[in-house]
Amino acid sequence: RHLELLYAKRRTNDAKERSGKGLGETCFQLQEDFRLLLVVSAFLTEPQLSCCMADLEQYGSSCYYFSKDERTWNKSRAECMKKGFDLVIINSEAEQGFLTNHTQNSQVENFCIGLTNQKGTDQWHWVDETPLDPMLMFWRSKEPSNVDENCVVMHIGKGKGKKMKNNWNDVQCLVDKHHYVCETNTVSFPI
Repeated sequence: RHLELLYAKRRTNDAKERSGKGLGETCFQLQEDFRLLLVVSAFLTEPQLSCCMADLEQYGSSCYYFSKDERTWNKSRAECMKKGFDLVIINSEAEQGFLTNHTQNSQVENFCIGLTNQKGTDQWHWVDETPLDPMLMFWRSKEPSNVDENCVVMHIGKGKGKKMKNNWNDVQCLVDKHHYVCETNTVSFPI
């Protein structure tokens, strides 16, 4: 925002002065403007420290909350949103691996994730309305399996220690209760 104000002020002053300047002076002024932009942009791209609030786990530019309680998928999402988060959206195989590794030794069987088909279409969508990428699906064998199961959990298996990358399972949204994973962005500070 500061850069925008500086640039707007500079353009206003330049317009007032240009009428009396020759081409050489205008060219010099453009060079000065370019140097100023380089200096300002160096401040805009300075290194950042990213972190998460207490009780959240960081991976990349996201923070994750792994619930200690069980709720239906819909109530899990509501609880995440009450905290200012949403159910996790899995954007890569690496993120799927992180979540699987983080949960594999827990005594929890399932974690709700932000994938659903509640709109009655044949297309699965993430909670941000992004359609499920066919190249980034981690369904268990023979899943999704039921027409009346329109929400998704990561099936971990209560601490059995198995690293199953393909662990998604469709469940009922309003009946089955599971733990859940919320996601939000990290907080960044210049260093």
